Amino acid sequence: PVTEDLAAQLEWSSPLVAFPATNVNQSNEISVTLKNKGKGSSSPIQLTWADTASNFAIKSGTDTCTHTSLAPNQTCSITLVYTPVENGNKTNVIMATDLISSKALMMTGLGTGATIPTVTSPPKLVWILDDYDYGATPVSGNKHFDLILANIGGEVSDIINTSWQSTSSPFSLVAGFNFCENQTLAPGANCKVRVRFAPVVSGSFVNILSVSDNISTDTIQVSGSGVVIPSQLSFNPTSYSFNNVLVGGQKTLDVV
Repeated sequence: PVTEDLAAQLEWSSPLVAFPATNVNQSNEISVTLKNKGKGSSSPIQLTWADTASNFAIKSGTDTCTHTSLAPNQTCSITLVYTPVENGNKTNVIMATDLISSKALMMTGLGTGATIPTVTSPPKLVWILDDYDYGATPVSGNKHFDLILANIGGEVSDIINTSWQSTSSPFSLVAGFNFCENQTLAPGANCKVRVRFAPVVSGSFVNILSVSDNISTDTIQVSGSGVVIPSQLSFNPTSYSFNNVLVGGQKTLDVV
């Protein structure tokens, strides 16, 4: 298993990319880098958009991060393109994730020049990932992972509430690390909750974590399996010499 001291730690060159005012149907580009600041190599990286239908995109041929494993202090890069289709402020979030760590990159843009009126969209809460699998975990052991929630709407959210579909599963929110509960999110902002998987019996487990602010709702599925690690038998002592024994005589040894 990878300890936190030897884990990868992904970090964007800037947590926020602010595009300049851009005329409708025109484009602006900004390049950003992703660095592994941890002491261990990352697993292959995935880039996930919070809103796949927004005015932001990764420029074709510039993504050196997706499916790339970064060694400590190694970097990759992408070029972001903002192409507004209407007047007004737009936001989106892209998440870089490997099996150990994740990092959100927020971006904002202002579309100008169109003659159509600007309409502010309501708050929209979305989990950055659609699902997360903890994989095989030893019975009586545990793993944890930070889930990121973002507001990709145009207004501040109402008070946020989180809830489990099943309260009797081995998944739980880590006390002191639910930074979304009873909070509000401004447009483009995000928060995180830390979820622990701690199976006490073997088998496969699934649960659904819901989030709501009375205006929008989103869910994320978490899964994992509890496995029993077979015990290893050993003799003590591992070796012993009886030396010389007279014919007809005997020596005994207790082995545990």
